[in-house]
Amino acid sequence: MSKIKTREEIRDELKKIAKDSNLQGTAVDFLISITSTAYYNALLNTITINKESNSDTLANINSAITLAAERMYSVFRGYNPKISIRAQFTEYHIFRRGDEVCDMGDYKLFVLKDTIVSPNDYTEVPLIASTEYITYENNNIGLKYFSEFITEDISSDTIFYINDREIDTTVDFRTHLIEGIPFELTISDFGVRIYFTPETTTKLGRSYGENGFSIQNVGISGFKYVEDIDFTNLKESDFNLKVNYDSSSSFYINISDSLSPEGYIESQGLLRESRDQIIANFKTQINSIGVIRSNTDLLDIVKEGFKNRILDCSYEYPNGNATSIIYYYIPKVDSLLSQEEFQTFINSKISYFIFDSVVPKVANKKFITFNALIRTDNRENADKEIRLILSKLENKFNQNKRVTEVIAEILKITNVLELKEFSVTDSEGKELNSFTTDNKSYIIINPVLNYEFY
Repeated sequence: MSKIKTREEIRDELKKIAKDSNLQGTAVDFLISITSTAYYNALLNTITINKESNSDTLANINSAITLAAERMYSVFRGYNPKISIRAQFTEYHIFRRGDEVCDMGDYKLFVLKDTIVSPNDYTEVPLIASTEYITYENNNIGLKYFSEFITEDISSDTIFYINDREIDTTVDFRTHLIEGIPFELTISDFGVRIYFTPETTTKLGRSYGENGFSIQNVGISGFKYVEDIDFTNLKESDFNLKVNYDSSSSFYINISDSLSPEGYIESQGLLRESRDQIIANFKTQINSIGVIRSNTDLLDIVKEGFKNRILDCSYEYPNGNATSIIYYYIPKVDSLLSQEEFQTFINSKISYFIFDSVVPKVANKKFITFNALIRTDNRENADKEIRLILSKLENKFNQNKRVTEVIAEILKITNVLELKEFSVTDSEGKELNSFTTDNKSYIIINPVLNYEFY
């Protein structure tokens, strides 16, 4: 590759041309200066454009998003951190998605989904961290088959609707083409665009009555993306719920990754794709269309298809039989997958699955009790930090973390002055020296934490 000329080299060449042409004077020098600068900048722009349009040399994440979008790969925009609160409310109230209930300065907490509370009932309200709740209908007049939302940094915690009716979307372009489900495509600056096939717009038009379907009726309900939120200092007085509750009863802030009646609480969220991940993933999609996918890709298809129902899944061939496959999954909620609904899903993805038998099985849940006596100068902070450390060991396949490693993490907590006693036991009371799972099991931890004050 030839080396780019410097501004000085370009200026010297222009000076030589001027001299050979017997041109001189202040005006000539001025023209040489601005021309050499303009030409040098044009060279840089050309090189930058060429570099940013090549997946092997691009540096800007927006260039990666644009290349992916051109190939109809939808970049994952990330899931925001989520927590929940639980209280005994004393009056009827509806928390609406997007209601702001807490402002911590660097971030706010919004209601994640509509939740009805009734007097005297303990109710859990799911919340999501963000800096802004986004809701509007697009105004892309003249667009026929897609609707574009150019707001920057929209997370993947989005709902799309038409005339206030929620619609399903897919991030798999093949599914969009085969099944006609609206396609959700990430665009520059982590905005989003929704594509509709002609058949889908016709069908939607029939279902929306006299006025029919219009791209202008498509709306979004979403949140600005945030990450690395520290919830440890969050307390009851930070909340403005605009509804009365019994303050003498327990007000609980759940910041642990755990199951709840309203779904799965993910206090750390899921990071959006980095530049390198985008490049690797869209290349994988391009090279795998129309060919047999790897088992890892099949896991991703299952997790995407049941993203509201399962946390993770793994697989095995029973008795070494490569024509059959068993999927073990960790459920988000108590509603388990039936063989019938799983098979219906598999049938819709038949081009990916070549097995004679595909069976879903819920993974084996192992209960572990963590007993500890802790000396502390701040029980609330110590308790939150310890529970957060333990929660990160839950709902995971194929892990093996020694108890001593976990104890070392706990002892690093500022408000833990001493761990006077501890034990880790299984459901039968047998003492354990590690938190271990395989591809068929996961653990749930029951923390029994007692404190002595310094």
